[in-house]
Amino acid sequence: MPDSDLNQATSLSSQVSQYLWEYISREKLRPGDDVLSEMQIGRDLGISRTTVREAYRSLAAVGILEIGNGRRPRLLSLNSNVLAQVSYRQVMETRRSIEVQTAQLAAIRATDEQKLSLKSHIAAMRDAMDDHQRRVSADLALHQELAEASHNPVNRLLLDALQNPLMESLLVDLGSQRTLNDISRIIDAHENIVNRICDGDAVAAGNAMYSHFELSASIGSPT
Repeated sequence: MPDSDLNQATSLSSQVSQYLWEYISREKLRPGDDVLSEMQIGRDLGISRTTVREAYRSLAAVGILEIGNGRRPRLLSLNSNVLAQVSYRQVMETRRSIEVQTAQLAAIRATDEQKLSLKSHIAAMRDAMDDHQRRVSADLALHQELAEASHNPVNRLLLDALQNPLMESLLVDLGSQRTLNDISRIIDAHENIVNRICDGDAVAAGNAMYSHFELSASIGSPT
């Protein structure tokens, strides 16, 4: 799939997730309650039912929705144990969608204090170039700060549910098998995200996050 098509698909998936969260919050839904059908969301957003179905599958993969069995999708409690039953690729597809949206929201909503904190995490990553565990810790702290800066509590909940796969992906992003040049490029990609957030440019921040995932994969992702 061309990059432009993949970017569009990711953006549409984010729209579906955001629309669903707003509905859940507005209706004060609880675990076990039915959510909007694929057909209803597709009609409301003017997008294909196939696109909505893929977004719902991603949410089901991390234990947020129950789908299938010929009934309407149902809201579940967040359960990180379900992640043991899905593939790394499925988790990373979902994480990418969440992180792109998080970067976009952070560019709009981050406070000055949060922007300074994001920059401090970049500095910590650079300071830990020769210390693998410290780099991973600084990277994780950066992504958690981004979730907070989005001022959408669902983003933090989702990343918490993805904690173990997130740590695995960070070990890949900043893995001890990579050269210092590879690690420097990954940190540069993170810094670009932070700079775009500090500029208040939501589109550029989202694109920078997407490019970060593409770079990580190109340098070497697990088979």
